Amino acid sequence: MASFKAIRIDKADDKGTTAALTQFNEADLMDGDVTVAVEWSTVNYKDGLAITG
Repeated sequence: MASFKAIRIDKADDKGTTAALTQFNEADLMDGDVTVAVEWSTVNYKDGLAITG
């Protein structure tokens, strides 16, 4: 099964959100999700704001 890294953002009950770089495999995805072959990726300014709160 293929594994990959992803930035995972979780909502904490009363503390806002937490962000972490996490290792996933395809079994961790919900039913109906689609996988794509990504060769390159970046994090833009707005994404950076989203993960820092």
